[in-house]
Amino acid sequence: MPGPKPQPTALKLIKGETRTERLNRNEPKPKLTAPIRPDYLDEKACEVWDELAPKLERLGILTEIDGFAFTALCLEWSRYVKLMTASGGESVQVFEKGSRQVAPEVSVSHKCLTQLMKLFAAFGLTPSDRGRLSISPLDDDDDMEGLL
Repeated sequence: MPGPKPQPTALKLIKGETRTERLNRNEPKPKLTAPIRPDYLDEKACEVWDELAPKLERLGILTEIDGFAFTALCLEWSRYVKLMTASGGESVQVFEKGSRQVAPEVSVSHKCLTQLMKLFAAFGLTPSDRGRLSISPLDDDDDMEGLL
């Protein structure tokens, strides 16, 4: 049975790892700049991108190669909001003969939420994930070389 998923070196450093043998000195070091927002995002996904991308970039979490994962987060949030508002707040469908069923939008929205929680954790967007972080101010021209 495999162990826990390896963490990136930057995240280990943010969490306060002091044992240098646990750090991957050959890990790729992408530029600490937010990727360009894709044109195909819908309005809600764009709102999430515009709100979170600058904050994550300032923290040194969002890099130039995180565009696909961050896009997935924004799209999944947009889908989740649409599904939760589609049923008009009703979580149960009642049919003509009186039978009841969970609204399909609710079932799919729960799957979206599960995916979102994984994506949130990957970017340190939950309180428990942030509780494990300790971020020191980053220089604008720092490429993490000084941290290693």
